[in-house]
Amino acid sequence: HNWLCTGEDLVRIASRVDAPNIGICLDMGHLPISGLDPAETIRVMGPWLADTHFNDSFGYFPGRTVWDCDVHIPVGLGVVNWIEVMDALAPGC
Repeated sequence: HNWLCTGEDLVRIASRVDAPNIGICLDMGHLPISGLDPAETIRVMGPWLADTHFNDSFGYFPGRTVWDCDVHIPVGLGVVNWIEVMDALAPGC
């Protein structure tokens, strides 16, 4: 149910642009909907991660469209493991 792409795909796209002002903005709530682990995706992004959109989500529900699952809820009310996210972000801060 990965409806966009993986962290590796985003890094590949950004590196092909080859411009110093290109970075990736990662929406934390979209990752569980896509079946991706937010902390691991942050680690994959490395220096390409330029910005984040902190929100939570309930994740993906089989049989529903991703658009039905894309609800932005406050941090801590969904499935994102925020301790792991902060640990993954710490080396770049």
